[in-house]
Amino acid sequence: MQNIKSIAFSVSVALLIGGCAQPQEVAKTHLAAKNYPAAIEAFRQANTEEPNNGAHLKGLGDAYFGNGQYAEAIETYLKAKALGPYTQTNSCNLGSAYYYLGRYDEALGVFQNADVGSFSTDIKNTRMRALRGGGAPVSSCAQIAETVFEKAGRYDLLIAGVQKQIDSDPRQGEPFMKIAALYVKNGQYDEAIAASKRAIDLMPASADTYHTLGIAYWKKKEYKDAVGSLRRASELNPKNSVTTVFLAKSYEQVGETAKAIDVLRKAPQIDAYSMSIDYELGRLLYQTGDYLHAVESADAAVRKSAINGVGVTIETIGNNTIVRGVTENSPAAKNGIRIGDRITQVDGMTIAGWNVQQVTEKIRGQPDTTVRLILERATETLQKQLVRETFFTSEAAPMFALRSMIGRKLGKTEQSQQDAQKAYALKPKEGVLAMAAVAYDRGDMAGVLRHASVSQDTYAKIFETVVYARGGNTSKALELLREIGITNTNAGTPFLQERSEVLKSLSAIRAERYQKGVALEQSNQALEAANAYSDALVLSPSEEEARPIRAALFKLATNSALQLDEESHRHVVRAQFYASEGKLEASLSEFKKALSLAPFAARLYYNSALVEAKLERYSDALKDMRLYLEALPGAQDERSVKDEMIKWEMYMEKPRDYPCYEPNPDTAVSNDQTPSPAPSGGRGGMIQGR
Repeated sequence: MQNIKSIAFSVSVALLIGGCAQPQEVAKTHLAAKNYPAAIEAFRQANTEEPNNGAHLKGLGDAYFGNGQYAEAIETYLKAKALGPYTQTNSCNLGSAYYYLGRYDEALGVFQNADVGSFSTDIKNTRMRALRGGGAPVSSCAQIAETVFEKAGRYDLLIAGVQKQIDSDPRQGEPFMKIAALYVKNGQYDEAIAASKRAIDLMPASADTYHTLGIAYWKKKEYKDAVGSLRRASELNPKNSVTTVFLAKSYEQVGETAKAIDVLRKAPQIDAYSMSIDYELGRLLYQTGDYLHAVESADAAVRKSAINGVGVTIETIGNNTIVRGVTENSPAAKNGIRIGDRITQVDGMTIAGWNVQQVTEKIRGQPDTTVRLILERATETLQKQLVRETFFTSEAAPMFALRSMIGRKLGKTEQSQQDAQKAYALKPKEGVLAMAAVAYDRGDMAGVLRHASVSQDTYAKIFETVVYARGGNTSKALELLREIGITNTNAGTPFLQERSEVLKSLSAIRAERYQKGVALEQSNQALEAANAYSDALVLSPSEEEARPIRAALFKLATNSALQLDEESHRHVVRAQFYASEGKLEASLSEFKKALSLAPFAARLYYNSALVEAKLERYSDALKDMRLYLEALPGAQDERSVKDEMIKWEMYMEKPRDYPCYEPNPDTAVSNDQTPSPAPSGGRGGMIQGR
């Protein structure tokens, strides 16, 4: 083998030195040897001799591409295309060149019209490494095409490609696993579940497939099944921090917050660098009122989200160092560095031939120190002097917002304000709740309205309520309180504490509405009395204050045969429709809206209880069914209702069962779909009477 190599080398030398070879042959030799600068010069010479030769232009494009000169490669490929079609390799390189320059729409146009499945050429000798450390495996052109399709949201193209693989051989598990993940991204959750189950049949020990199955259930809000699948995924691969986070979030949704916290508390031992785990743990501890431990996790999440350096992602190709990415908010972004720029010098040192690690170590440094870069962009030479920083991307916004909310509970007013402002600056959508809270603490009512009115968080409406109540707009305050929902038992300790304080401050209005209800009832104005009592009920900060008001309402309804108004009836019809469609969360929401308008209606408590039981929220179901019996004393179905309540109490006592799909090798090539387990819970139909 050594002799063969020597002979090949000698022939190459003869071609180059003897002058007998044609320029295009010399160029091809250089290109094959990855001597891209020499290949560029040789192809240029060949192109000068034959300017309309498409093969020369394609070769020149490949040489530019290999040398990391992507703008030049694109220009050359487009000239070649005008002379005739080019190969899959040329398409691969052209699309990838657009991608590397951040021109994703143009990359999409190339890949969309190419046979992506045929791309197999490795286009990168060294995968990009971020200056904050770490690397990634070699990427093929097909993987870049997939990335482009994902950025464009064209999962249909990816799904179609994988489906071809499945059709050609339905006994392979990998394509089913891949298409399941794509279905999730495309919002096709039922298809994702079916494909995941087929993949599990073929690959029973695949943690990734159980993970995808769990995420699909999560997206469908079928949290019980999500727990089962994600728990199996975690058992098979305990080091997947994303699985850990979604398992905890699923436990939270089924009311097992303690288990969610336990899962996350163990996770840092597995993945010490996951800021998502610290964030979720801090959020849950905050929700339970454990502010001292919550702030520790929030601090860790903020600390891990910090990036030190100048914020460029680089790759070396041959003797070139290419900028592959520029991080938002970074010194590189502020100084106009772009994707595709070639770094030629760092602090006066020429870096030609350096590898990624060498360049990275030279650029990286302590915050507040300076690094000087010389870059080439097409025909320009640029000089940039960057000051290294500790900076944050928009991904850190939730971390700062959480720490702000915890800080105000701990009396850290100044830090809470700073964190809120940081979250808002990084990503306004994530920071508006914290900004509303700090404005409320400062007594800045205009600031509260400015931020709370655009927040999607129910918590923000608490602060907004105070503004309207203090301004004398009681009807708007009551509207917001009804929207918040006085029966929301899953809101978390901070929310409930804040709501209680707000409602205590409105005690005078509550007393006035209650007395108004008494007077209206005595004057036989039942409907008006019911409305006044309902307002007083909404304003009650605790069950102790609510109990006598509710009793007065139930008595009034019994004596006066109160009926639902049109708006309440509309919510009931919507709730029944959602229930018939199996959309239990939506059904319960509509029943609660009806109850906020007509808290005297016994049947609304009954129907809410049934839906809560089907959702396995037995504590809430028991509470609402007790209110049903209180609202309708001596009900004909009292015995059967009490029996059902006994069963719910038993369900609460026994350990929760979380189903997990078990592989069935016998159905490996079947197209049948295994149905999801039917929800368990209370029985009985919804009732229509009062």
